[in-house]
This record gives sequence, C-alpha cells and structure tokens, in this order.
Amino acid sequence: MNRTLVAIGAILLVAGLAWPWLKKMNLFHLPGDIVIDRPNFQLHFPFTTMVVISLVLSLIAWLSRRACREDRKPQRDRDPVTVGCLHHA
Repeated sequence: MNRTLVAIGAILLVAGLAWPWLKKMNLFHLPGDIVIDRPNFQLHFPFTTMVVISLVLSLIAWLSRRACREDRKPQRDRDPVTVGCLHHA
C-alpha cells in the first residue's frame, strides 16, 4: 500500500512539473472531442481524449499485472515474497 501511494505521488509530481509541456501537446483537442462555443457559454467534452487516456492506463495496468505474474513463477533459490508487486505469495 505504501509503495502504491509513493508511486502515485511520484507520477502526480512528474505530471505537475511537466504540465507546461503537456499543455503544448494538444492532447485535449483531438478529433472527436466535443466543443460547443456560444455567447456566454462554452462546453468542452474531451470524449476522444478520455478514450485514449483510458486505453493507455489499461495497457499500463495490464503490463504491470503481467510483470507481477511472471515474478511469481516458482524458482529454486528465490524468496517466495514477490518483489515490486502489490501482493505477496
């Protein structure tokens, strides 16, 4: 649990420091994002951006679960506690 919180904090810190460069990437202006601009009203619904972010986060979660599963394979001279994963054997 502590490692998870530290990792999330580190990711948020890096994202905060990199925000000026992330804004220049036009990530929130992809084709498929809905923008309604009227006098005294503006709505921006980043549909495509949310799908892309969801796919990237799903890929990261899948890769981390796969790496943890491979770490848990039994080996002769290895401690049964999984190193680098959120669960223990």
